[in-house]
Amino acid sequence: MKYLLIILNISIFLYGCSSQAEDEKWIVSLETLPRFEKYYNAGIYGINNKYITQYCDSHGNAKWLRYNNDAKVWNQFRYTTKGCKE
Repeated sequence: MKYLLIILNISIFLYGCSSQAEDEKWIVSLETLPRFEKYYNAGIYGINNKYITQYCDSHGNAKWLRYNNDAKVWNQFRYTTKGCKE
């Protein structure tokens, strides 16, 4: 029970530290996320206040897109042949 209360307090503290403005930017970026024929979304990442997504095709090729907060659009910045194969 003691550990449950500690975890609960830490969770509440961390939730309170999140920025509502950042949450709104994240939501807007997801609303404008493009769809590509024959590609599936392999992941969406938030890194250093930037949002990045990876799309993969059936051949294992990867498209990487970065969200532009000013223009509210996703721009492709990398294409990796066999970037989705392990």
